[in-house]
Amino acid sequence: QIALLDSEGRRIVERKDELTCTVEGGKLLGIFSADPCNEDRYGTNVCHAFDGRALAVVTADEPGTVKVTVSCHGIPDAAVEITAQ
Repeated sequence: QIALLDSEGRRIVERKDELTCTVEGGKLLGIFSADPCNEDRYGTNVCHAFDGRALAVVTADEPGTVKVTVSCHGIPDAAVEITAQ
């Protein structure tokens, strides 16, 4: 789950920023939000947040570390490392 947070860790619900997701050591299956009116293209690594949230689904072909990075203009990149078994 991806959330746009303020400096105090609270979700910023009014933000609909464009998010870009990159994956190392695995594959991005999809990134999307629950916005019923979005015009984002499925199958890309870009979507717009809805109520300050989005979701990225990733997979790994083999055991190891998968690094997922989300970028958004004006906000520092965020990354998480997941251990695939």
